[in-house]
Amino acid sequence: DGGSLLRELHRRRLIELTKQLQDNVTVEVRGRIYEFRDLCEPYCDMNTAFLAFLKLYDPETPSTHTYPQVEIFGTKAFIGNNAYGVTLRNGTKQIAAFSTAILPIYLVSSYENTDVIYRWLLAARESFADERFAIFKFANYAADYGAVPSFASAVAPIFLVAIVLHLVVVKHQEKGKRRREQFFSC
Repeated sequence: DGGSLLRELHRRRLIELTKQLQDNVTVEVRGRIYEFRDLCEPYCDMNTAFLAFLKLYDPETPSTHTYPQVEIFGTKAFIGNNAYGVTLRNGTKQIAAFSTAILPIYLVSSYENTDVIYRWLLAARESFADERFAIFKFANYAADYGAVPSFASAVAPIFLVAIVLHLVVVKHQEKGKRRREQFFSC
């Protein structure tokens, strides 16, 4: 609706969405069950500061809603990579509202298990259909991940030809340079 994500319901739903993705999305691949914690190392805690901000936000306590850093239990935590479309109270660093939340999720696997990540992303995408999260608009930039391998195999021959042509041109220029050097050295 274009309103602030600082509203109580929206904050609660952002926390629930993150918990849903981190704790409830699982996929079975080749007889093994994978969940977020199996795929996220070393990036598992990337959104921890933002989640703490959402949980501890108190409109009466200014230190809980400053931007781009909030104070959490005496420690400053950076939330500038998560909250966008931020409106600050006049002349302060206190957040009055923010309209966009980005929850980056980095997954790691071996080359042989990239299908695990793809399947996990598809399962995570199904979570967005939960009616609890209908108040949000989602942009899933990893949704087209499945197109990457086919695109790569379609473009690979073009890159190969480009590399060969590059080598031919460089080799040709080296021959011309040698002839000029021989001419001038006489």
